[in-house]
Amino acid sequence: MSSEPKCVLCRMTMGNNEIVDGICSYINESVGSVQMHEIVSQVHDVLSEQEEMYMSKEEIHHHIVHHIKNQKVIMTQVLSDLLSMSHVTKNASIIECEETGAKVVDNKMMNTYLKIVDQIITVYRMDGMKETK
Repeated sequence: MSSEPKCVLCRMTMGNNEIVDGICSYINESVGSVQMHEIVSQVHDVLSEQEEMYMSKEEIHHHIVHHIKNQKVIMTQVLSDLLSMSHVTKNASIIECEETGAKVVDNKMMNTYLKIVDQIITVYRMDGMKETK
């Protein structure tokens, strides 16, 4: 049984490989300002040119979301999750009566939505999430 990581990027990070070091820098600098699918696509294009470094787009996405421990990368994922939850809870906080068409606010869902919005604001205010100029 090998203790060597199966993830190509994890295995080669900090190994004095210019390509991997450049990819890691690109991910850390781009997360939060470039869409995740675009980061994954660009990293995939670079790795596809290197036979010994091939990773699927799914593996690259998994690496970014689950393996990278950089605060900005993690908090960007948390922010993305919170934004998704905010959309769901906002939509669920307004209930429309099928018979009358009247709309009422579900107070429990609205309170949940407002708590999520508060957490989103907190994440945006974190030092690690502020854009460097």
